Amino acid sequence: MFVPLHVYTNYTFLSSGFTLDRLFSSLKEKNYSVCAMTDLHVLYGIPEFFTLAKKNNVTPLAGIDIHLDDILVTFFAKDEFGYRYLIELSHLIQQKKPIVFKEKNEHLIAVISPFQSAFFTNEFDVIARRIFDLFGGIKELYIGIEHYASENLNQRYRAFASQYNYQTVAFPHLLYPKPQDAIIIDILQAIQQGTTIQHKEKNGPHALLGKDEFKDLYTEDELIQTTLIANALNFNFFVKRGQLLTYHAESNANDVLRELTIEGLQLRDVDFSDSRYLIRLDEELNIIESLGFSDYFLIVSDFIKYAKKQAIPVGPGRGSAPGSLVAYALAITEIDPIRHGLLFERFLNPSRKSMPDIDVDIADHDRQKIVDYLIHKYGPNRVTHIITYQTIQAKQAIRDIGRIYQFSSTSVELLSKSLADSKLDLRGNYKKNEAFQELFDQDSECAEIIKLAHKIEGFIRQSGVHPAGLIFNESPMHEVVPLIYAQGMTISQYEFGYLEAQGFLKIDILGLRNLTIIQQTLLALSKHHINLDLNAIDDNDPRVYQMLNLGLNMGIFQLESEGMKKAMLLIQPTQFSDIVSLIALYRPGPMENIPSYARRKQGIEPITIFDIQLNEILAPTYGIIIYQEQIMQIAQKMAGFSLSQADDFRRIISKKDSDAMKNLKENFLHGAVSQGFKSDHALSVFNHIVKFADYGFNKSHSVAYATITYHMAYLKTYYPLYFYQSLLKFTSSNDTKFLAYFDELRQLKINILSPDITKPYRYFTIAGQSFVAPLTMIKGINDSLLQVIQKVLQSGPFVDFYDAVTRLYPYKITIAQLTALIDGGAFLSLHPSRATLRASLPNAIKNASIQATFIDESTGLIPPSDLPKMPMIHALDNHQYNVEKELEVLGFVFSSSILSPTSEKLGLTPLLSIKDIKRTSVLASTGGLIQSIKQVKTKSGQAMAFLVLFDETDIIECVLFPKLFTTLTKSLIKGDIIVVSGHLDKEKKGTLLLEHIKVVTS
Repeated sequence: MFVPLHVYTNYTFLSSGFTLDRLFSSLKEKNYSVCAMTDLHVLYGIPEFFTLAKKNNVTPLAGIDIHLDDILVTFFAKDEFGYRYLIELSHLIQQKKPIVFKEKNEHLIAVISPFQSAFFTNEFDVIARRIFDLFGGIKELYIGIEHYASENLNQRYRAFASQYNYQTVAFPHLLYPKPQDAIIIDILQAIQQGTTIQHKEKNGPHALLGKDEFKDLYTEDELIQTTLIANALNFNFFVKRGQLLTYHAESNANDVLRELTIEGLQLRDVDFSDSRYLIRLDEELNIIESLGFSDYFLIVSDFIKYAKKQAIPVGPGRGSAPGSLVAYALAITEIDPIRHGLLFERFLNPSRKSMPDIDVDIADHDRQKIVDYLIHKYGPNRVTHIITYQTIQAKQAIRDIGRIYQFSSTSVELLSKSLADSKLDLRGNYKKNEAFQELFDQDSECAEIIKLAHKIEGFIRQSGVHPAGLIFNESPMHEVVPLIYAQGMTISQYEFGYLEAQGFLKIDILGLRNLTIIQQTLLALSKHHINLDLNAIDDNDPRVYQMLNLGLNMGIFQLESEGMKKAMLLIQPTQFSDIVSLIALYRPGPMENIPSYARRKQGIEPITIFDIQLNEILAPTYGIIIYQEQIMQIAQKMAGFSLSQADDFRRIISKKDSDAMKNLKENFLHGAVSQGFKSDHALSVFNHIVKFADYGFNKSHSVAYATITYHMAYLKTYYPLYFYQSLLKFTSSNDTKFLAYFDELRQLKINILSPDITKPYRYFTIAGQSFVAPLTMIKGINDSLLQVIQKVLQSGPFVDFYDAVTRLYPYKITIAQLTALIDGGAFLSLHPSRATLRASLPNAIKNASIQATFIDESTGLIPPSDLPKMPMIHALDNHQYNVEKELEVLGFVFSSSILSPTSEKLGLTPLLSIKDIKRTSVLASTGGLIQSIKQVKTKSGQAMAFLVLFDETDIIECVLFPKLFTTLTKSLIKGDIIVVSGHLDKEKKGTLLLEHIKVVTS
């Protein structure tokens, strides 16, 4: 009889103890078959709520809570019109606009919660007048009763309802599954407010009780009324509300598209004697026109054309779009699908009639220009960003609980470090993570943290914006999608998956840093009168492959990871198709075929193709099924499927739908036999395809991304200095890749010189065959100070350190900034001893303050004068101290090797190479500077330490166990240079378990 009508979920951020999974679990447990969702001011969760309700055989009811000043009212959608009203209500409240229902509204039901409405403390006639003024147009308005209000209050609410002819309804505000889950709300509120709490248990009144329990709390009529309201709601979320945006061309979109496509193809380097081009172009255009997608292609073509006119770099393509010749002709992509054997039906299958999906890469720093262009062209009411939700994951839950309850940082850190796999939740970690399990089982504080963290894991913490996606609609967006407005953007309240199902057009415009690096390299070359068209270069240049086969992959798109570097060394690519194959193969599962691909390529392993008639399809990949397109071609060749049917075949196999697979198998075998193949042979091929279907990758995407890979490799091969200059411009010294770039530069005999006060650069700058690091890399040296130094140098170079300090002094340069410049090596071109520079700084400042009294008022400059000579401190600079200070202000050491000459004497392995060691049994000897150290105590009270070790090539975490820790003759401190040996941790391969340690004197 009772229906829960007033339920908040975690979509009312950090205010409810119900995730939707927990809600439906609770509904099932208590035999509820109908439930409403009524989150505060938003409709965020409606799509997921309706989707899960369908899976759980629950009837979902759509509602929203609105605070109108001092009144809390819940609105329910009776039908589609009612849903549109809910959307409008959410818009109005987001924009802080007044909400009044003057006109008659039969599409909504409203329930006022008087217990949560301060206004109900007024006299009855005042309350009645206000309700009429606000909600006079609502035909069905109820007064909600909450059982945890005092009996006196509820009697007052019932009396008011009786006097003014309103029905009362059982309307408890439900926030969590069980009374003891009230603690979840307190924890979530503490997260939201940044506060702490002490209690770990709490019972509350806002739980979803059983139906029988509610019987004792409400009148029979109030309980019946919940069912009557539920029965009056007949809204279906699962209908299409999106309309494809039109290009607004002056002529028919089909005619415009056909004309532009034919013109565009003529501009391509295409051999029109090959009849495949014009035949395929006509076939593609016919399919696009029949599906009504001409406008879509014109929209995408238009903004890409705009980008190129503005000299904004656009990627050659991504996803399945490079399989379209129309996209190539329109310059949407730069990939000739016929040359590369790509299939249009993999991109747009006429049998599915699904929306095409053309995603576009744009140079990251220019992406917003394209977004602005689209919003300006089609209007802000037709283009919107897409929301995302950030949930509290296992590690964050541990840290939140640690802060809220002020648990020991040692326990929190131990638990955090034990969570190596971010994909596992706390329960999964307990089952599969031995270290985590041990902490839970053997440490009472850790167990308590985990239990509390489990209560909040999975709750939504906040919303964000999809980094790439935009949705488009022909009718005004705010009429069919609930929106929010934040950071100057209009954002959908629904995530994309649900928007796509409702027919909204989405285009991903992704900001890709690699395109920016390519652009910057080409611009630098053009300044030296070297003008390159990367689309015209030979993609099988032997010099490029020679460079890649040496393992010099850093900075190259898709090839930077250690695993990919090893795969490249194994395969030894010699042609573009090898890069395409490797990008497709380098994924979990398919990468198992990389060794076989390499052996077959090198002639070590025989190439087996399971039917000679498939030789043309499989020979290019040495008999290994790598691409989804190959699966489609096999189905076409063997079973006589059309490419449209072959794409359906591919999709069904990938989904492993048993019923569909049975029919598919029969159709494939029947088709193969009719094509002249033997049934047992066709069955063998079918089983082989099924086995490798999950391994198949989209070749269109692989070709497009291999193109970016090759372009970067080409630039790196022929113009390494310009390539690295662009690469370093966009790489922070805090980025771990920076260390690998530096190491690779050393292999190429290209030096990076310390920042130099006499060469005040903003970015890494080429100097001969070296780079000079930017001054702004030094902590505390901001862009404004850089401009000051550049201005001062316009009147002449610095004579020495005293001269530099004297001329910069009037511009308020601080002692801290001068010290940072010394520590960063910026004055080494003026004096070779940092110890001398530090010792001379007080005198230099004193001298500068005296000289500043003689500033020429007409020029603002200090006149030349005899400056005291720099003293020379004959004691050697302390190498360890200089390294430590340089690391402190730069995050890196340019001026010398941290362990030099110790490293060479002892034959130590650089840290970058330590992680390459495959076997954890190998004892590795290395060394570096302690960047951070944390001493902790074990459960038995023994001291041990975690330390971060740094050298010029990489950073690694080391564990110093109690047995070794007690042998130390001195306490380790940050900045110590040490030599160590140890084994890689089996669980965390990037962690070194130390067995020997020695502190090295400077």
